[in-house]
Amino acid sequence: MVTEKAAYIGTSNWSGDYFTRTAGSALVVNQTLSPSSAGTATVPAAGTIREQLQAVFERDWSSRYSADISDAEQWESLCGSR
Repeated sequence: MVTEKAAYIGTSNWSGDYFTRTAGSALVVNQTLSPSSAGTATVPAAGTIREQLQAVFERDWSSRYSADISDAEQWESLCGSR
């Protein structure tokens, strides 16, 4: 999960009982500045870990391999009706 200020990377399933009945591992990153925030003409700044994760998410979200799942009728032929 990535927010405006932090990133959460974990093994947890997003259900209430997973957090209360099992153990997992997680990393919360709250990094305000990148180690090299300036970059150079040939090597751009990498950005914070949060910014890098956000860029990966946005790249994948907009990928030609992603699909809009909001149209349920489109998926009923593949997944069956509700």
